[in-house]
Amino acid sequence: KKIKGIIGLGVLLLVAFSTAAIGQQGGMNFHFVVLGDTRPHGGANVITQPKEFKENIRAINLIMPDFVIDVGDLIHGYSEDEELIDKEGDDFDKTVAMFKIPLHMVIGNHDVWNKKSEDIYRKRYGDLYYSFDHKGSHFIVLDSEEFSPPGAMDYIKGEQLNWLKRDLEEHKDADNIFVFLHKPLWRFSNDETNWNTEVHPLLARYKVRAVFAGHWHVYEKSFARDGIEYFITGGGGAEISESRVMGGFYHFMLVSVRDKEVEYAVIEPEGVKNKNIVTQEFIQNVEKIAKGAIPVIDIRPSETIKEEVTHFLVNPFPQPIEVEVITDTSLAGSWKINPIRSKYLIPANDSIKATFCFSCEATQVFPLPSQKLKVYQDGKEIMSTSPKLKIKNEWFIKEWMVIGPFDLEWRGADRAKVPPGFDKVYPPEKEINLKKSYSSLGKKVSWFKCTADERGFVNLNKLFEPNDDVIAYALAYVYAPKRMKVALSLGSDDGAKIWLNDKLVFRKHIGRGAAPDQDVMIVTLEPGWNKLLLKIEEMYGQWGFYLRFSDTLGVLRYSVKKSK
Repeated sequence: KKIKGIIGLGVLLLVAFSTAAIGQQGGMNFHFVVLGDTRPHGGANVITQPKEFKENIRAINLIMPDFVIDVGDLIHGYSEDEELIDKEGDDFDKTVAMFKIPLHMVIGNHDVWNKKSEDIYRKRYGDLYYSFDHKGSHFIVLDSEEFSPPGAMDYIKGEQLNWLKRDLEEHKDADNIFVFLHKPLWRFSNDETNWNTEVHPLLARYKVRAVFAGHWHVYEKSFARDGIEYFITGGGGAEISESRVMGGFYHFMLVSVRDKEVEYAVIEPEGVKNKNIVTQEFIQNVEKIAKGAIPVIDIRPSETIKEEVTHFLVNPFPQPIEVEVITDTSLAGSWKINPIRSKYLIPANDSIKATFCFSCEATQVFPLPSQKLKVYQDGKEIMSTSPKLKIKNEWFIKEWMVIGPFDLEWRGADRAKVPPGFDKVYPPEKEINLKKSYSSLGKKVSWFKCTADERGFVNLNKLFEPNDDVIAYALAYVYAPKRMKVALSLGSDDGAKIWLNDKLVFRKHIGRGAAPDQDVMIVTLEPGWNKLLLKIEEMYGQWGFYLRFSDTLGVLRYSVKKSK
């Protein structure tokens, strides 16, 4: 669990207290550092740890805390190449050998993503969840990345939850209890995790002092609840895309413990920051502005779309803000938006409505357009975002028949080529018999009905096991009252093939995460029921798809079987 190393002094760190004041002290006084998301920038073939992580290491060595905890995403990972994974691990080990103090590690989704990567991590570093004691305080490291059984991801349950209950009970008399995990599950919805319904009440019962996570490459002081402080500290070295005012800066946290007193500081190479430098309240106020600014269009039946759309621009701050809305042609697609540029001054704790005209041809709806939104407070930009137009009736097909998994044959194949299974003709391409079962990957597979979530996403990861190096099929029927051209929009993780009435209309092998409208094609629907068959590949990680048609006339109907 601990890795030690020594280097010479590097970067000067200006702090508001001397290193002597925070060095090793007697009694129960001590200091520890928390940072996270220290992995390399860029793609899966990048091995070298980032310079920003190394700068943090040098600064931490100047402070000399008792130990460091890295809350995960240590390497880039997400590869089936064991040699590459070993090289990434070797460079991580070489880099953290620069620490002059012990290091404790938490696993992130880039460290463990399937059984093979879990075995590699265990062999190199040990347990995925564990605990330890230091000077009267107790430290608990959790695993938010359990991938089996299906649906376990982002939950603390089963044996791990039982272990946590036992560990808390055994150490209930500790001066302080601190908890660490990779994902900030307290910021997830109750449909995505059991943290707020099951884990947080358990931690509150045992008077846990603080919980630390990363995953989001920002700093955030989340709302304290039931005496528990919550922190997101994901600025350890990986790439940062968020603005500085939204917590997007490289940093680590210094936690100072004096018996049962605990203080928290946020440190950048140039100095110490108050723990409230970026609060969840501030983040949520900014999110309220962004949410209200998402334009929603209610499309009336027409061959040509021309609708007025209202932005609800909200100012939840106790000071006035200025909002600028800009139409960028690179974000507008085939849409025309007027006015092109507007500015609005919004008083404190107030709101206004801003109206725009959106227009386009029916078959050119996708991709949906975006506008740039910039928010200023006291002349300083505090937010920049590009909200995408939403359709009130989003048109996603919600009910499907699915079958799988079938073998993608990706492991061991030439990565420069399409996996053999992507083009292999499996039974669903030969016949559609919803009552028939087939032998695949050592078991029988059958068709069953599934439903997309509220976003329109069909999460295949939760439906199938195994869910790496596999393929699944999805079937639906589309009813059109007449022959009509429409846009078919797909978002998929990973690549896909689509047949409409047994004709291949789309084929793309690609590794990517799913988002709506990644691929758009114009297709012709025949009068009556049209058969729609998808083949979705999965190399590793997340798996699923979005699919919708441009139903601007509001006449299409969907079913999992041909209806009368």
